[in-house]
Amino acid sequence: MIHLNQATVVRGQKTLLKSLSLAVEPNQFVAIIGPNGAGKSTLLKALSGSSLSSGQVHINGQACDELSAKELARQRAVLPQFDGLSAPLSVAETIEFGLLPFKALLSRAQQQQCIKQAIAAGQLATLLDRNYQNLSGGERARVRFTRLCTQLYAARLDPDFGSHPSFAFLDEPLAALDLRYQRLLMDAMRDLVNPKVGVVAVIHDLNWLVGHVDQVWVMVNGCLVANDRPEAILTNENLSRWFNTPLSVNAYSQPYNGAEQPRVAVHA
Repeated sequence: MIHLNQATVVRGQKTLLKSLSLAVEPNQFVAIIGPNGAGKSTLLKALSGSSLSSGQVHINGQACDELSAKELARQRAVLPQFDGLSAPLSVAETIEFGLLPFKALLSRAQQQQCIKQAIAAGQLATLLDRNYQNLSGGERARVRFTRLCTQLYAARLDPDFGSHPSFAFLDEPLAALDLRYQRLLMDAMRDLVNPKVGVVAVIHDLNWLVGHVDQVWVMVNGCLVANDRPEAILTNENLSRWFNTPLSVNAYSQPYNGAEQPRVAVHA
């Protein structure tokens, strides 16, 4: 479990996160939503162990600031909006970076199995020999997600931390993706969730929440203003107030994988 206790983040003269306390548990997919500048990415960074101005964050009972970067990476994986990777690496080499915290801990066969599972999750088998720098923005996003999956699969095999829950933190993972791959990643994030894995993602497209996520956290002006099931969060009144613009929510069902799935459509 991850606990955030009275966490505050101040940058310059602005308080980005205001004395926030909450917990992330395994077996849950949590979406963070809110208007621009609300503190969503700041909250995600705080949960992943980034430095706070005040307060504490613990992962599996240990204070994050007492753990090394490698020890943190063996228990949680982070997908930022931008990774700054500029080396001319292949997609396969880029994915393998997810194994760095585990290189001395897992056998080569175990490492290859983690990569194989991750490539299947990201549907990247046809891109492995491509130069990462030559990919489209959407293709790069899928590679970063696949690298995160590699790290999470390896964490399950960690000889020291593998018995503990692990967590994934994703900042706008759907950005630059077309509708097909938005669905792919939402399904893949849902598939990551189990009694040993929790997932938290900043998501702007509210239409994907119902049918995929378990809880929605709403951030406004650095504060958590709501925490509930997506069906309770996504109402005309709620969204119009939080986003400061008239919004309408329509519920419907959609055939998918042989069953009717609940969905919503949010309209401005």
